[in-house]
Amino acid sequence: MLNKYLNMSEIPDMIDFCLKEGEVFEIKKDNFFFRKGEISKYIGYIQEGAFRYIDYTTSGKQQTVGFSFQGDFVADYVTFQSQKPTMVNAQAIKNSVIHVITIEKTKCFLENYENIHLQSKFEECFLIDFYDRLISLYIDTPEERYIKITKQHPEMLNMISLKEIASFIKVTPETLSRIRRDILKS
Repeated sequence: MLNKYLNMSEIPDMIDFCLKEGEVFEIKKDNFFFRKGEISKYIGYIQEGAFRYIDYTTSGKQQTVGFSFQGDFVADYVTFQSQKPTMVNAQAIKNSVIHVITIEKTKCFLENYENIHLQSKFEECFLIDFYDRLISLYIDTPEERYIKITKQHPEMLNMISLKEIASFIKVTPETLSRIRRDILKS
């Protein structure tokens, strides 16, 4: 089992629900699960594969803002809950199999589930992820961000280009090469 980008250990019932009730979709590498500006009507549990969340800067440069890996959910959860247009694109970075649940099924499940704290635990997973990334962006050096993400997901080095990793940790590919060289020296 891969390390999780999100901490899913506290919500196994939500995962089981998606696996049992979700419609299975195969999304080929480079295809999108959702695109910026769409109203998000689905979340997906990733059985196999991985996704990256991307958007574009005002100058048109592609920016990677997050990842979801096998065993994670792929969603723009804030816009899923609010039914506002999504703020990013979710693109498969390898061929992926996901179990897709509609907003209606999700709300019904959470409203009728015997553990009233499941929805807050589910939302907490996403909040903690966003908060950790935000704090890391302000506090950690690019080298520390690189070490954190590759420790969490050593397999990502085999599926994500260094250019995408550089984008995610907010450095140029050349700076990432220097960081990697310095890490090897120490």
